Amino acid sequence: MNYVGRALIGDDLAGPQVQVRIDDVEEPRWKAVVVDRGPEWRSDEPVRVTLADEGLYQGWSAMARVDTGTGSEALLRGEEPLTPPVGG
Repeated sequence: MNYVGRALIGDDLAGPQVQVRIDDVEEPRWKAVVVDRGPEWRSDEPVRVTLADEGLYQGWSAMARVDTGTGSEALLRGEEPLTPPVGG
């Protein structure tokens, strides 16, 4: 199943929000294309990614590495499968 929507970056809910497109949320080695980065952000360390839009995958999260390309291109590469929130 795919996901197109907002994702929160970081361990707190006040982190940056980005627009992402994930072709298969349930793929263990998932990748997210960052469609719109919003405020400038980058990280050399893995970051927590939490899917934020309402629906089936709201609250699912995992750690990912950020690959930045030229211009505004960025890719999030999952280091672990996206999983639903505890009790979700």
